[in-house]
This record gives sequence, structure tokens and C-alpha cells, in this order.
Amino acid sequence: MLLLAEKRDNPVLRIIYTILPLLEHLVKNHKIDESLKYRIDNYCKSELPQSIKEKSGKALLEEYKFSLQVKDKLEDKAKINALAVTIVCTLIMGSSSAISGAFKNSSALWLPIVAAIVFIIAVLYMVVAAFTAFWLIAENNTAYYFSAKSEDLDTELQRECYETTVLNNLTNVKRNNFVVTSFSCVRIALLSLFLVMMLMLSPIIIQPTNPAQQQTVSHQSGQLFFSSQAITYIESNGNRQTIESLILQSHKDGKISVNNPVGLIDNAQNLFVKVELNYDGSIIIMQIEPFVSP
Repeated sequence: MLLLAEKRDNPVLRIIYTILPLLEHLVKNHKIDESLKYRIDNYCKSELPQSIKEKSGKALLEEYKFSLQVKDKLEDKAKINALAVTIVCTLIMGSSSAISGAFKNSSALWLPIVAAIVFIIAVLYMVVAAFTAFWLIAENNTAYYFSAKSEDLDTELQRECYETTVLNNLTNVKRNNFVVTSFSCVRIALLSLFLVMMLMLSPIIIQPTNPAQQQTVSHQSGQLFFSSQAITYIESNGNRQTIESLILQSHKDGKISVNNPVGLIDNAQNLFVKVELNYDGSIIIMQIEPFVSP
């Protein structure tokens, strides 16, 4: 309860624990482990609370049985979460190809880098989610048992039943922390994957206006507009004047018609240039690439 109050009253801790659920998990479970150790070391040695003495044996046994039922329910939740981890891992594997394609095709260098960082964050959170879910199922399965021949419990049996129930309840709180941490990490991983998807779609949704796409050259009837791919090719090969001469001469010779993409070939330079003429007389250089003559 101290930790919960700490998180609720301290906004800094609340933010930190929201972003890093594993840290909250470790802090809480460390305190629970200390309480468990104290309870085990002092099992049936402390005075029985008056409120427990006043309870009937039937009521104490029902509380004990309920603590075991909670254990089973938490383990079922962990299995469901393990299934969710498997599904999200499949999504992550599918996203990896999109990240790879972004590195190859994106004109904005920052976009694939940011997407890759967010993608790595999603992977790390999924590793934590998988670890906490499978650890609970495979390793953290401790339970404490008590048996009585009847519901008529004397003081010693009451103490034993009560102490066993407390141990199970503490262990259940620890199990619940595993489940909550796993779900929190899955949630953050899904949000990260959603952000990756938005980053990958942003060039489509918002048409970029970088300098390469705005570079123009005036000619008698209008302007030449160079695409990003065309500018990249020209910057790498340095034959802009040759390409412009080919386009302008083809336009003068009537080889380029309005709204009809056409491919121009410069046999001397082994170049293929794809262009389109607009109604306003401007020409869009859509693609430039070399070719090998047969």
C-alpha cells in the first residue's frame, strides 16, 4: 500500500513507472519479497490479531481457499498475455520489412532512423513482456498449503490458517505484478508499433516539400521540375546539362505531349529519362537512370 500511495502522490514517480513498468515491478516485488521473508521466518510466532480470533473456522478456511483460487486465475491471465505476446511478435516481424524498405526508399534521412529507434523500443518492451509472462507461468508458482480435519479450529490452527493465507495473498500480489508488468509492456510495444506505422505513412499522407523537389529550370514554354530521384541521380553523376539539353530538344521536336509520360533516350550517354508535360508548359522530370546498350 505504501508503494501505491507513493506512485499516486508523486507525479514524477507516476510518469517514470508508466514509461518503465519493469522498474515499478522490481521495486514492488522487492518489498513483497522482504515481507514474505519476514513472514516465513516468523511463521506462527506472532500474536493472532483479535479480528482473526473472532472469525469462525469456516470463514478462515474460505479465505484460504480463495487465496488458492486467485493463484489459478492469475496464472490463466499470464497464459492469455503470453498469447498476446506471440501475436505482437508476429506484428514486429512483419514491421521489420517495412523498416528495411524505409531505409532504402525514404528521401528523408531522419524518418527511417526515428522509425528504427521506435521499432527497437517496441522489441525491447516485448522481450520484457514475454519474460515476465513466461517467468510467472514457469517459475513463480509457489503456493502455501494448510489442511484441517474440520472447520472447528483451535487457536493454533487459526493462527496457522491465517498465516498461510497471508503468505498466499502476498505471493498473489507478486504474481499480479508480473501480469500487470507484462500487459503494460505489451501496451507500450503496440503503441510503439503504431507510431512506426504512422512514421512510415507520413511521406504518403503529407507530401514532403524538400528543396530537391522544388528545384526548377526555366525554358521558353515553362519550367523543368526535378523529382527527388532525378536530383539524387544528377548530384551523383553530374550530367545535368546533358539531361536538360535532351529534354528541351525533345520538347522542341514535339516528342513530348501534354499529360502523356514519355521516355527519352540519350544513346551517347546511355541515359533513360522519363518526363511528362503539363498544360501550363512545365515539364516534370520523373525518373533518370542509365541503361546498357545491347
